[in-house]
Amino acid sequence: MLQRFSGQPKARCIETLLQVIHFPQPLSDDIRASPISVHIQTAHEKEQVIPIALLSLLFRCSILEAQAHLAAAPSVCEAVRSALTGPGRKRSTDPLEALEPALL
Repeated sequence: MLQRFSGQPKARCIETLLQVIHFPQPLSDDIRASPISVHIQTAHEKEQVIPIALLSLLFRCSILEAQAHLAAAPSVCEAVRSALTGPGRKRSTDPLEALEPALL
């Protein structure tokens, strides 16, 4: 989902997702090498991991900035819509139409 909506490479999406999951702790080689179950357990204890990661990728911003974008929006859908249709982005309804069911 991150790669599809952000257009970023898979490696960048995974890196950003791990950063959000383990935020504020910096990513170390040990964290990167952890079993997926560790990442899932850590993510389960957090809120809005996927939306924050997606906004960070779309706005090309830090985790803190992505959290601020999300907090300032009336909903997750509106925050992502704003990122997808904002200045410098191609205006297309395809990603937005596909996004609606994913966020509802």
